[in-house]
Amino acid sequence: MQSALKAELGLLVEAWGGSGDFGRDAYCPVRLHSGGTEIDGPTIFQVKFIENANSAGADFSAAVQHATAKEVSRIQKRRASRDWIEPRNYFFYTNAPVASRSRRSIEEALQHEFPQATIHINGGSDICALLDLHPELRRSFPELLSLRDLDALLKDAVNAEVLQRSLAAVEETRELVPVFVPTQAYDKTWRVLEEHSFAVLDGPPEMGKTAIARTVAFGHLLADWQAIDCRRPGDFFAAYDGRLPQIFVADDAFGRTEFDPTLANEWERDLPKIITRLDTKHRLIWTTRKHILQRALYEMDLSGKARKFPSPGEIVVTAEDLSLEERARILYRHGKLLATHMGRDFIRRASPQLVNDKHFTPERIRRLVTEVIPELLNDGRANDEEITQALVAAIRNPSDRMRKSFRKLSDQHQWLLISMLQMHNQAGPSALFQCFQDFGQVTQQQFDVLLDQVVGTFVKRKMGTWRSEVVDWIHPSYRDLVIEELRERPDRREAFINNASITGLILALSTTGGADGDRSLPLMPDSAATATFANRARHLCLSPLDTGVLTVLLGAIATAVQGTDEPKIADALRTLAHELAAEAVKFWNSSGKLYVFELQRFIGPAKSLGLPLPDINDLWLSHCQELKEALGGHGMPDAEEIEDWGDLRNIIEVSYGRFAASNDFMISARDIEESLFERVEDELSRSPDPSEPDDNNNEADRIASLADALGHVGATGANEFVRLRLTTLADEFRSYAGVDSDLSYDRKDTDRAALFDLEAFFRDL
Repeated sequence: MQSALKAELGLLVEAWGGSGDFGRDAYCPVRLHSGGTEIDGPTIFQVKFIENANSAGADFSAAVQHATAKEVSRIQKRRASRDWIEPRNYFFYTNAPVASRSRRSIEEALQHEFPQATIHINGGSDICALLDLHPELRRSFPELLSLRDLDALLKDAVNAEVLQRSLAAVEETRELVPVFVPTQAYDKTWRVLEEHSFAVLDGPPEMGKTAIARTVAFGHLLADWQAIDCRRPGDFFAAYDGRLPQIFVADDAFGRTEFDPTLANEWERDLPKIITRLDTKHRLIWTTRKHILQRALYEMDLSGKARKFPSPGEIVVTAEDLSLEERARILYRHGKLLATHMGRDFIRRASPQLVNDKHFTPERIRRLVTEVIPELLNDGRANDEEITQALVAAIRNPSDRMRKSFRKLSDQHQWLLISMLQMHNQAGPSALFQCFQDFGQVTQQQFDVLLDQVVGTFVKRKMGTWRSEVVDWIHPSYRDLVIEELRERPDRREAFINNASITGLILALSTTGGADGDRSLPLMPDSAATATFANRARHLCLSPLDTGVLTVLLGAIATAVQGTDEPKIADALRTLAHELAAEAVKFWNSSGKLYVFELQRFIGPAKSLGLPLPDINDLWLSHCQELKEALGGHGMPDAEEIEDWGDLRNIIEVSYGRFAASNDFMISARDIEESLFERVEDELSRSPDPSEPDDNNNEADRIASLADALGHVGATGANEFVRLRLTTLADEFRSYAGVDSDLSYDRKDTDRAALFDLEAFFRDL
């Protein structure tokens, strides 16, 4: 209410609070202006919260009268002690509905105390109307979203087309809204996005990184931005629209519970193009575990590519630290969801121990409320000490509880969850059924029953990015547990590897897994397991030959060899890599079917592991010929053609020393580059047409793509100058594209730790 009053009446309103507010939640000593009306000062604003005032059938009138009487009593004491200034206006706000009879009663009581003042009574509907006038408060205080029907709010506030494009984000956020607490990390994420249009949320598991990212995206959605899930760079480009304000969320950008080198490679290649498209109307959030981010930044070679990429210190927001009050609010909001008074009483009694425990995380509190307390209620235990011990043990050792739950499942249920490890991130039910079939024959009907029985405990059904149903882990920590359980069972490890997809093999090779990043090669503890892995890898890559899968696997092998401390396993993986590479090179040299994107994936592992390289002459000649033909026409070559040619040239200069030193290569490269820059000069003579916003936007995208493509050609001074001119031209076209969606964030909470009373806070739970 303090922020709402400031938004409505301006900065002259002084916000008060705490135990020393002297009967005024907000105050203005001078004249105010509101909607063309002048209000003489001094003015006092008093806010009274009535518990359950909006519940069906609630009798709140007595509570409102009681709150008014208490306030009058306090006023009398302050007047007697001279800690009081008589107001000319007294505004009384309450969340309770105020009927005419109650309104008269409150006015009479207050008017008796303030005979010279004008009394203004505002009930719940008045407050709702005030909040609707200032939708930015929903972004600053997302807890408000839980007070209103979400679907009705979205229907009223969000354009139908925007909402349709953002349905997956809405579904992801729906369960967060009732329990989300805006923390310092949440506030900082908004500030970083406003400054850089790009934020990275990192930290240990279970600290609420995803919840923050989702809620920030939802705040954008309420301002008519599209909110889009972005699992990998391709999703960004598929959904990007320069005409519309958009926020993209890449949750677990570099791997769910371990570093995924294939994802890092994709982001490394495409991040320069993505960065140039981020602006005040297009924003991106990554979430990742801290150790995975560190590994990804180490692996990704961004030097000379993402020139606009800010330093990690500018964009990384750590979700790890929670203040005492933030912890208390998280526990309180989860506790409010408990249906029974006894369950809430458990929380209230144990709140000091829970809030102050160093193992406190938002996810563990969620499990505490949804799983542990219902069990305690069923057991009928009511001893204070026993209950508190059980609750504290649940947040200190959550994996013990999860492990017991997993081991109670039947073999079929366990294999169903293990099958999820074969899928990248999340899976459609039909794809999961096919994976599950590899580990045991069941009918579709049996599979559906098994899946329904683990939904809500380990996995959940939800809407995916492309508006189709998917199955996902309730939380990545459940995936961690299933990996650890699989690691402990040699028979299951072998069965899993023998039927593994490329995703399963990459999991087996991971070296940065687990909550702390110390889980390495989880499914290859010995030489026998490594031999099983090698046999499966040969089958996937060579029977028949699949160079796409092969190059992806070689990248994962190179990362594993660098990360493992087991020399025998490393040697075995090197031998396997040489065998696979030899088959690929033989195929490429004989068929001529070598593509730049495959060579890019291959060249890194080849350099790291000392693998043989394919012949390059024919590939270079064909790309030069294609680009010459395109440059000989009337239009500009396609940006992808320029990128491929530039990437191939860079590979040759770095990895094919003898060929790069030949006159044929140097002459052909120089001729192409000169022709390309001549054509770019023609582009730079263009100018936007203010009357065609859509055309200007399309041109801005095309010119920006051309600038990105030139970044692949080389980093010479002349090239950099041309790229800068193109980028400036794209910005000029974009300025006439008609994108308009102002979004700012302002939440200036003060540090109230010194005033925070934990016991009083939980008193009304």
